[in-house]
Amino acid sequence: MKALSVLLLCYFLLLNSGCGEPQLEPLNSANESSAMPSASTRWSTRDQIAGLRVLEYSDMDDGKRAACRRRGLDPDLDAQDMSEAEKERYDKLNLSLHKKMEAWAERHFHDTPVPEILQKAGLEGISVTPFTYQNWDWYGPSYECYIIVWEDEVSSQTLVELQALLTGEHKDWSIVVCTTQDPHFDPDYYDIAIFSDEVLIPEEALKGLQFER
Repeated sequence: MKALSVLLLCYFLLLNSGCGEPQLEPLNSANESSAMPSASTRWSTRDQIAGLRVLEYSDMDDGKRAACRRRGLDPDLDAQDMSEAEKERYDKLNLSLHKKMEAWAERHFHDTPVPEILQKAGLEGISVTPFTYQNWDWYGPSYECYIIVWEDEVSSQTLVELQALLTGEHKDWSIVVCTTQDPHFDPDYYDIAIFSDEVLIPEEALKGLQFER
């Protein structure tokens, strides 16, 4: 009888110890954490971004005005004010920069895990990657190209690599990164203006970017 009591006591202690029970993973599992980089990871190389500045949204020119200002052009000019030769040259440079951006996106996101929200039916073929959409229209004579990037994937590495594309004939151009949380890349975003020597981020975008000043 005594042996039975001891056996029952051991069994009771074993149950309360949790041994043999599956351990629940924390909400942020290792896999989830790797797909959702922390702010410190996303912006660990922010010092490599040339001319990084955070501005009040009211102080940020829209992309066209910012790009025109740097080239000493009137921002109120549009394509109809350009000569045919200027339009032809602009079209060539616009196309080549977009191709560079397209190649960058393929390289940059090649091994990036795609979250479920970007795997929904109907998104196939929307762009070269699940994380980006490029507007191939051109806005002469503002010398800028637009790319919409999934907000969770905008990081210091993203901005550094895009800034590195602005060389040679594109040195005076701008790449405008539009951040979005809409899986269909509808225009619900903030504009980050990238130039060869500076990057302008609107203050309102900091929270979504997990960026601390």
